[in-house]
Amino acid sequence: MKVLMQLALVALVTIAVPAQAQETVVDPLATVNPEDWLWLSCGSGNEGHCDGGILDVQAQAKDKHELRCCSDTKIPGWRKGGGCSNWHQSRLVGLDGTTTCFDSVTYAEGQAICAANHDSTVCTKEQVDNKCAQGSGCGYDRDYIWTSQQAPALELPAPPARNPDDWLWLACGAGKELGWNQGWCDAKFEIKSQANEKHDVRCCSRKERVDWLRNDNCDVWHESDKLIGLDGEKRCIHAVTYADARAICEANDAYV
Repeated sequence: MKVLMQLALVALVTIAVPAQAQETVVDPLATVNPEDWLWLSCGSGNEGHCDGGILDVQAQAKDKHELRCCSDTKIPGWRKGGGCSNWHQSRLVGLDGTTTCFDSVTYAEGQAICAANHDSTVCTKEQVDNKCAQGSGCGYDRDYIWTSQQAPALELPAPPARNPDDWLWLACGAGKELGWNQGWCDAKFEIKSQANEKHDVRCCSRKERVDWLRNDNCDVWHESDKLIGLDGEKRCIHAVTYADARAICEANDAYV
């Protein structure tokens, strides 16, 4: 039976609830391990204009996100919010001397950029959450920006390898409401397939991903048409086995 494109490979996994860890403020000037976890906070602060009102999400220092810098001393042209003791800025001078918005930098890159801008630092989570880094431009009031606050590690799903003859569920990419009730995917929400058969792939991530989609009331980001394939090209991925889909998602720091 030929399965239409709208069906995407899925794997049933158990997502563990992350253990609570003591959170500490990282010295903004300290070197951070790329695997360390930090909080990202919504640039609008506790007004919560990001992703349905979620204020904070976790990220690893090696991930790339938006940057605002903060300073305890007055800097001409930088913004200072009412009731705040710091100044902040989004349009920053890069290491190449160009003034721009930085929407995709690692934490270490953010530290270096802030240091190059009047010896400022990555904003603390308290500064961002209290709206003391709000409104300095680049549209970041609706984005998650780096903070120097340590975060508990997320328990990331790790779908297991499967034998080629193993059976897995395929689910309609539109979800149950559209896929089943409105007749998408041949009016079938789920069908079975062996791991050696070829189908479309959509990857998911529990970490916030720039330019990936997160639906309301969901705790994952997902992507289909911006995936980097095993050949290094970014595109939609059609007709791959489960093993290849798993490898593609892992290469995109995500999971099936």
